[in-house]
Amino acid sequence: QAERIYKFNMADTLRRGNRVRETRGGLLCGYRIYFCKDVAGNKAPPMHELVLMMDAAGGEVVNGGGDLNKDKHRDNNKKKKKKKKVIVITSDPPTKHQLMDGVAKKLMGGCCKGKRFTTSWLFQCLLTQELTGIEEEEEEANEDELLDGGVELLKEK
Repeated sequence: QAERIYKFNMADTLRRGNRVRETRGGLLCGYRIYFCKDVAGNKAPPMHELVLMMDAAGGEVVNGGGDLNKDKHRDNNKKKKKKKKVIVITSDPPTKHQLMDGVAKKLMGGCCKGKRFTTSWLFQCLLTQELTGIEEEEEEANEDELLDGGVELLKEK
């Protein structure tokens, strides 16, 4: 019944979830997630549960402030530093305060190039194990990395 209500297929979700964990380390691996004020508990779980959910999906919850300065992580496969991508989460619908959130604006502009989505989007992504709306860009970036890696392999031979 939940599959019909929330428009997902559990078998497909489990299959995609296994694949995404094997290939990327989790649906949100490489992402920093910022929850705007008043998201937690407003038609969403409390903050400590949101943190657990994001951690289980491979993401890193940031609170702004000092967390914003930790904008690079080491990719174990490439042995080089890469910027983590940022996802800003608002309620659905976003409140005026959330749309004006200074930390969110900072994360979405400048060097971070974060993207804003609602809790409904986030939970649908978790249910289906697909990052709709940003997945296409990720696939293009992964294809470029694969091509670059192939060129490097050819150079080594």
